[in-house]
This record gives sequence, structure tokens and C-alpha cells, in this order.
Amino acid sequence: MPSYPTAVKSFVSRSAGDTIQPAHVNDIQDEVNAIEDGLLNGTAPLNSSRSTLATLSVAGGSTLASLVVSGGSTLAALVATNSTLANLSVSGGSTFAGALTIGTVLTVTGGQITFPAVQAASASANVLDDYEEGTFVPTLGGSGGQSGQVYALQVARYVKIGKLVHIQAQITLSTLGTIAGNAQIQGLPFTSVNVANIQSAATVGFYTAMTSALAVFKGAIAPNVTAITLFGATAGATGIVGLVQADFSNTTNLIISATYEANA
Repeated sequence: MPSYPTAVKSFVSRSAGDTIQPAHVNDIQDEVNAIEDGLLNGTAPLNSSRSTLATLSVAGGSTLASLVVSGGSTLAALVATNSTLANLSVSGGSTFAGALTIGTVLTVTGGQITFPAVQAASASANVLDDYEEGTFVPTLGGSGGQSGQVYALQVARYVKIGKLVHIQAQITLSTLGTIAGNAQIQGLPFTSVNVANIQSAATVGFYTAMTSALAVFKGAIAPNVTAITLFGATAGATGIVGLVQADFSNTTNLIISATYEANA
């Protein structure tokens, strides 16, 4: 690069309004040259601070040693073609808006990965597209309807990782009311997967104040539902049958857990 004569006049920089003295013009040019060389050979970091970079392209077998996006900046797209990006750091409220493919270990130093409140569902079997945890209100009902139930306790929690849902629930009645058809725990937080003959088993780990002396007490989640249908047997048997209103009392207490696949 050419050198500028020391006799060049001073000037005021446009970005910071600093006055650059003639004696330092060549020094500035040397620094620019060093930055350019560093970016070309991958030895210098590229920093974006409180700015927007629409596209950064690293192509043709190049190597970018470090890319730092910080201080509330936005990098809309990063394109690396037959090239190597050794390190990418996104911090300080900044945004990397494009798709990012990582060929090695992903390290999350902040210890958290945030998914949107509304799931961006993927049709791919190899994409983790959701994480959520929360509560729901379980009820005791029937496949043919219900009315008049009063509860002393209704508590339940769930964790959803992708399409896998795990629930824990406890119900204590103070009034049984009317239950038509097979007894169910209703109000699951997500609809089960809509695939024929795919059912999930639920565990009734604890129960009291049933009117039937059950030797076996289980549950099943059918396809495309938000309910656990309850089954049992009063003695050793070759199968279990659906429970009905007569098997429960006004003070029945149930603790249930289940893991099932959600429809989305």
C-alpha cells in the first residue's frame, strides 16, 4: 500500500469527530493494512458491536479465526462455503438470525437454551423443536360425560421435550358426582399422537378410598386424546377392564404419572 506524505493536511473523522493530525496519517494506514491482512488470513477477529450486518460470506477455502457478535448487534446470515470458521461468539443481547450448522461440539456457556412460547414445529424426525414445563388441572370424568364432581385437591405438572410429554398428577375428591362410561383422568396438557394403535400406559402409583378392592390399577392413553382411561382388576386375571363410577367414592384419592408422545 502507498504511504501518504507527512505534509498532508489534518482532517476530522466522520464517525467520532476526532481530529487526525498529519503525522499520524501513515500510522492509521498501517493499522488498516494490518486489519485487512488479519481478516484475509484468519488471524484477526471480526467484531460487530451495536450494528447490523446483513450477510457475512466466508468462501473459497478461507479461514475466519473468530467472529464475535456482541453488544446488541444483529448478524442476519453467515455463509461459509468450503471454508472454516473456527469460533463464533454471540453475546450481549445480540441476534444471529440465519440458520447455523455446527460441525463440532456446541458449547452453551450461559447454561440455557430458549425455545419460543409458541412452538415452531418441525416435520423432521431429527429436530428438537420444543421445550416447555408447566401445570394443568386434572379432572375425573367419563368417556360418556360427567357432572357434579367437587375436588379437595387438583394438582398436576408436565414437562415437554420435543414431542415427549411427562405428567404427574394428584386428584382428591370431596364429591364423586356422576360419571358415564369408562372412568378417565381428563385435561392432559397436549393431545396424544394421532397414530392408529399407538397407546401409552399410565401408572396409578397410589390410591385410597376406592369402593372396589383393586389388585391391579392402570391407565391407558389412546391416540388423539387428552385423557387417561382407567382400568383395573379385583384379583389375578388374564386382563383388566375399564373402571366405572361404582369403583370410586366421594373421597377417592389418586396419584398418577404417565409419559406419552404428543401429536406436535
